Order: sequence, then structure tokens, then C-alpha cells
Amino acid sequence: MISMPSFICITWIMVMIGSLQMHGYRSCIESERKGLLDLKAYFKNSEFPYFWPNETNSDCCRWERVKCDLKSRRVTSLFLNPSNDPLPLNLSLLYPFGELQILNLTFYRCGYWFDDIHGYKSLGRLKKLEVLDFSYTWRQ
Repeated sequence: MISMPSFICITWIMVMIGSLQMHGYRSCIESERKGLLDLKAYFKNSEFPYFWPNETNSDCCRWERVKCDLKSRRVTSLFLNPSNDPLPLNLSLLYPFGELQILNLTFYRCGYWFDDIHGYKSLGRLKKLEVLDFSYTWRQ
């Protein structure tokens, strides 16, 4: 016969396992994690100052300067302020972030961007973008 504390413990474990199976392990969207790593690689020569690990089990929603929607786990905010000698921003690197609402480029020392195919119109691909912050940004 099972004692009451053992029964409660077993029941609690079963509920937790069921909850994990029903909701799954929540992490960032893989295509967006890859997109963030592509941004990191692009800025690598300009001393990208944030720790964004390459490990596949790393949750990009917990990375420095990245914010995600709690429910969908989609990237909603990016704060990109590369130090020293940043490159012009290649807008095509932002395409993976379809739910991006805030793009903060404050103190981004190179005040221009490009997209070889669509030019500045490619910002239109970011349908959810509400805030584009260029405060204290200048061209070199």
C-alpha cells in the first residue's frame, strides 16, 4: 500500500511530466536563433559585444539584448549596438524576425543600412515593426 506522501509525490511527478509533454520544452524559434547567429557572424569583425552562444540547446530568448514574446517565443525586440567600428547594417539579416516590433540601433555609429536586392524598401518585410530607434546614431 502506498502512503499518502508517496501518492502525492507520484501524482505531482505525473502532472509535471504531462505538462511538459503537452506544452513541450519552450525555446526560441530555430530559424530566429540561426538568424541571430548570422547577425553575430556578420558583426564579428566589429567586436560584437554580446554573448550569444552557438550551442543548439541555447534559448535565444534569454540572450543579452534579445526579447521574445512569452507565448510564441518569437523575437520581438532587438537592441543592436555593436562597439567600435560597426558595419553598415545589412537589412536582409533581419528577415528571419517576422514578429520583430522593436529594433533599437541607439549609438550605432554607422548610420546607414543596405539590402543589395530591395534597398531600404526591405524594411517593409518587417510588418510588425513599430519602433525603429536611431537615437545618437551617426555616419562615420
